[in-house]
Amino acid sequence: MNNIFNKRTILASLFSLLMLIGYAEREKVVQIFRGGEVVQEYAISDIDYIEVNDRIESPSKVEAEVDEKSITITWNAVEGATYNIYRSADNVNFTLLAKDLKETSYTDSEPLSGSNFYKVKAIVDGQESAYTQSAAASFSDTELPSGVYLGITGFNQSLMEYPVHSLTKSSVTGFNDFIDGLEMKNGTILYHSFDKALDALQASNLPEDLTTAAIITFTDGLDQGSFMMNPAHANNDDYLKAMNKRIKEEKVFGKAIEAYSIGLKGSDVKDDEAFTRNLQQLASSPANATELNNMDEVNARFREIAE
Repeated sequence: MNNIFNKRTILASLFSLLMLIGYAEREKVVQIFRGGEVVQEYAISDIDYIEVNDRIESPSKVEAEVDEKSITITWNAVEGATYNIYRSADNVNFTLLAKDLKETSYTDSEPLSGSNFYKVKAIVDGQESAYTQSAAASFSDTELPSGVYLGITGFNQSLMEYPVHSLTKSSVTGFNDFIDGLEMKNGTILYHSFDKALDALQASNLPEDLTTAAIITFTDGLDQGSFMMNPAHANNDDYLKAMNKRIKEEKVFGKAIEAYSIGLKGSDVKDDEAFTRNLQQLASSPANATELNNMDEVNARFREIAE
């Protein structure tokens, strides 16, 4: 099934409706509702056309494994499909790496130096699935020094990312400047931030003698619309469960993930149970989930984890 609605037809129908109900002149948008709430919104001027297609299932369990000179990507099969695989250095801008693959694995024999992110699409009868989740891997020809490696993902209604690299006397100023430059705004895409932070950790250049892989989440509010940032998740609860599954099942350079969560409840939090559930699900054990009362306690907790 492949029904195409021309942009002109969409515009004519929408403008006729708007004229009938007497709307004032404003930018017109298409809104998609689920459960009575808007989950996506697009400006009419940004839409070329709309297609209604049969849904093609995306491949699942995409993984990337580093060898001495290559990275092998594997995924679960979709019945009757061939596959296209895409690669990115920043997990944002993806380019086609290989297409029309019949097998459920591919070896990238010339990986990028540093971070490599991979996504896969299934193609059935000429129609593509959505992208899979990213599989991340880091490739380096040089040995990295031992020490502490740190990255930061700030979030409100958008993400602010500081890449993972060695924490030294000379680099600490950059970390401090980044934190000082963060701004408070409305919105909290908590789960999406965790998702991207874990991607960044898995794809970073890290020493071969890595002993601990930790991710620390600090929040003062509830998640507001992370699932809108990633179409693979039906709603916020689905996104949170997926992040808990990542903590339990995935690794960083062969190491299990030590996930800590710290909560300082803001005045706008009306659902105490949801706040506590977030902390529990974004931690790798109950002992790693902590709700605190003030910033002095927060700072002390950060020091305790660091030690």
